[in-house]
Parts: sequence; C-alpha cells; structure tokens
Amino acid sequence: MGECFCCKRKNVITIKTPLCKEKELKDVCMLCLNQYKVCCGCGKLIFNSSSAPVYSNSWLPTDKKRGCDICLRTPRFKKCKVCGHFVDTETLDFVATDGRCGPCIKNLHIPGHLYIPSKIIFHGDRGDYIKSTGNTLFIGIELEFDFPDTLATGALAKTLTALNPGKEDFWVKHDGSLNNGIEVVFAPRTIKNWNRFGIERVKTIIDTIIDHEPVANSSDKCGLHIHLSRRAFKKSEIANMIDFLDANWKKIVMLLSRRKGDRWLRYATNIMENVNALCEATKKTGLSTEEKLQYAIAMKKINRYTNVNILNPNTIELRFFQGSLNPSIILSCIQFAAILKYVAEDNAHYDFNAIYKLANQLKYNELATFLAAKEMAYEW
Repeated sequence: MGECFCCKRKNVITIKTPLCKEKELKDVCMLCLNQYKVCCGCGKLIFNSSSAPVYSNSWLPTDKKRGCDICLRTPRFKKCKVCGHFVDTETLDFVATDGRCGPCIKNLHIPGHLYIPSKIIFHGDRGDYIKSTGNTLFIGIELEFDFPDTLATGALAKTLTALNPGKEDFWVKHDGSLNNGIEVVFAPRTIKNWNRFGIERVKTIIDTIIDHEPVANSSDKCGLHIHLSRRAFKKSEIANMIDFLDANWKKIVMLLSRRKGDRWLRYATNIMENVNALCEATKKTGLSTEEKLQYAIAMKKINRYTNVNILNPNTIELRFFQGSLNPSIILSCIQFAAILKYVAEDNAHYDFNAIYKLANQLKYNELATFLAAKEMAYEW
C-alpha cells in the first residue's frame, strides 16, 4: 500500500512501473496502469507527456499504438505528411516516396473517437417541442459495430463515407472500446423526423453494414447510445428522468435494454447506485435527487460510464441499450428516449406500465409493438 505517483491517491495497491521522462521506477496504482498508454518505442508508461498514434504492427486503420514525444523524435519513427500519424520503421517499411503512410495511400483512414464534423445538421422542425422549456427535443444516436476481421473495418468506413460525403446525415469514427470497431453517429433529429424520414436512412446504412458481416448482435459490448438535447430539459426534469430509470432499472435491464450478462455494466452502471453510495458515505442525508447529482458532480465522483451520462455540456446520453441491426428495434429505442421527456416533465404521473399506453397514444408504433411482444404492457 502506498501513494500513486500519477493520481496521488494514498493507501492504494501500487506496482513499481517505468514512466516516460522518469529515471527511477515509480509507484503506480492499478487504475492508472489501465488508464495510461505504453509507449511502443521505450516500453514505458506515457504519463504527463504528449504522445501520438503510431502504426506499429500493421497498416490497418484500427491497429495503432502510442509513442511518447521522446521516442518520436528519434530516426526510428517517420511521420506521415498527410495524416500526421507516425510509423515505427522497425516493424513496418515506410516506402512511400511522397511521405504518405500505408492507410493514406489506400485511403482507409477512420477518424478518431473524438471526431466531430465542423458543422452538424439538425433535422426537423424546431417547432416540434414538448411543452416545458419551449426548446426542441433533438435526438441523436451512436451505433457501435465490431468486426471479426480488421481488414473489413477500414473498407466499410470508406464505403459509408462515400454514401454521405457531406456528413449531413451521419459520420463514421473509430471505437476504441471494441476489438475492431467503428461507431456510426447519426445527426440529431426531432422524433417526428425520425419517425418519418430518419429511420429510412438507418435502413440504408444497416444494409451496407450487414454486407461486411459485423457482430453487433453477438457482442454484448456493442451499444446503441442515444443523445437527447440538454436544452429541452430543466434541471429538475433530468433528475425526474433519472429517478424513473432508477425505480425501474431492473425491468429496463431485463427487457428494454436487451442486454445479457453483466459485463456491459462496466460501461453503463446505474448512476444512482454510485450517487447514493457517495451520499451515504459522506453522511449527506435529506437531499433531493437533483441535489445529490449536483453534489456528486462537484465531488467529481461520477463519470460518463453510467446508464445516463449527464457530464456532456450539450446532451444527455442514454448508454444502456444494446446495439442492433434491426431498424425497427433501433427506432423503438429512440421512441422510448422521446417518451422519457414526458416522464421527466411529470414524474409522479408515470409508472413503467404507463409507457405502453403512452406509446400507443403518441402512435409510436415500433415501441408499442416491441413492448407488447415483451409483455411489458401487463402488470408485474
């Protein structure tokens, strides 16, 4: 037990570890060991140092490692003049006479997981709002796909990009949480636009993806993340929505999320479990859910890997749905996300069984059909 050199936490289990720019071994906790990257040049942990992507073992767009700034200044590493990525010349031949790396020559690059287009198109009438704030509820989705063969990943990204060169409807980026994964991000739409037009675009993309044999259904790590525009919610409504999900979490996990096992929970734990545990440990009693959430954020004790990620500045992210290749299931999840806005506006008047009735009332046919098939319309 000791103090971690990286995060400065005390009384934690540490391991003597070589760190970049440090001459002696340092005590590093397991959390930091999993968080920081290892330099493919010197083999040391990259801490407090700039680093860059490096093609080390193959030219595959998803097969990149990291190099520390010290190693990257040595002759061993060559920088591509187009993408800026480095090539480890000890394991790969950098033979392009014009200074391009292999993926740039083949045009198979996939943007990194932080990529966002310079301009995002919002689809739908801005008058399509649900009452409370007067701001339109826009819904965007992220679909994750994994592939058994990394060679297919870059080719698929190239094909999808050609279908939508202006990125008006969607864009593609790398997903580092999967083995050979990509993430297809669909531009935000109103629920009316999703029901009328958006799902047809999803069908087109799904058909293209299926040709490349993804494993979205068989891999429990592949998720469907839904983003709701934050401006459409009051702060109290965000708390109401989280209260509803917390009260019905077991039912949602069993049926609506379509998840199996518990491995996926490391990416989408129930946010209130963490928040309530923090309040109990610090003896913060008598707080409302809204006050508890604000306290947990101030204490920096919640992260984005919860069922509801409230740390994004512009969106509220629902992270508990499993990925799918079925457009009707995808639309039913989007419709459920829209219904959560109604729940958030008047939490006391909705229980889990009322979701089915509300789906029928709003003519969210895909969600109503899915709930009926899962027998969620009946009393528990």
